[in-house]
Amino acid sequence: RYPRAASFPRSGFTAGPCLFKDTMQLAAYCRHTFSLGHAAMLVNETMPDALVEQAKRQLAGRSLSGISCGILGMAFKPNNDDWRESLAFKLRKLLLWEGASLR
Repeated sequence: RYPRAASFPRSGFTAGPCLFKDTMQLAAYCRHTFSLGHAAMLVNETMPDALVEQAKRQLAGRSLSGISCGILGMAFKPNNDDWRESLAFKLRKLLLWEGASLR
């Protein structure tokens, strides 16, 4: 939407494994009072839940049971095969729990 930003890197679905590691290091440095980092981790961890809830709202309250879904890429950023701690696996588990069919 913003032409000059077209070439900027885009963020992934969620942060990767460094968010936890870096937050813990900063928290230790700040005598365990790094509340901003902990809040970022909480938001990151709940993204799959928020996405499933948003999908339910888009379906006007209908169940996800029988709906075909796809997850494009399991890594935390494009052009990367590093899927350590990827929350796409949590999203997959939540979708299956709701009865969705994954492709």
